[in-house]
Amino acid sequence: MKEKERLPILLRMSRKLDLLKVLIRLAKDTKTIDLKKYTTIETILQESGKMMGGWIKSASH
Repeated sequence: MKEKERLPILLRMSRKLDLLKVLIRLAKDTKTIDLKKYTTIETILQESGKMMGGWIKSASH
């Protein structure tokens, strides 16, 4: 994959990850998932977000 192609894909993935975070929070708020599952999922999403941010930062340079 060319360097120019990588950044737009990463940015799209980041937006989708943000949407997923909102949907998971909504599922918790409506009690569709319990707090334990929410905490587990949210931890994974936070770690994924940090990695995504690092990749975006490296692709931007």
